[in-house]
Amino acid sequence: MDSELINKAHKTGTDAEFRAWVQKQRSCVSGRFSEYLGSGEGRCIAAHVRRVAHGAGTGCKPPFSAVPLTHGEHLKQHQHGESFFGPPDWWEAQAEHYLRHWIDVNA
Repeated sequence: MDSELINKAHKTGTDAEFRAWVQKQRSCVSGRFSEYLGSGEGRCIAAHVRRVAHGAGTGCKPPFSAVPLTHGEHLKQHQHGESFFGPPDWWEAQAEHYLRHWIDVNA
């Protein structure tokens, strides 16, 4: 992701606020929620998209780089790697899509 987008994200809010918002979105893979709260609100897991391009390597969890996944999809991401669901550019596009949407709804 480009630095201009990350700068906009920092001006919009914190990474924790972004991840809390991502958890309220439907899965980017299946379009489903992982669970429903008593209020009927759906939830997913804010799964990090890890990239060497973000700095410290694939083990790094860069800020503002999360996508919504169901619990089962998140387990598969960890067990089989991100390529189980799509190529690296797909993951990057998803992470950017959710970040841009969060910035737009909070502008």
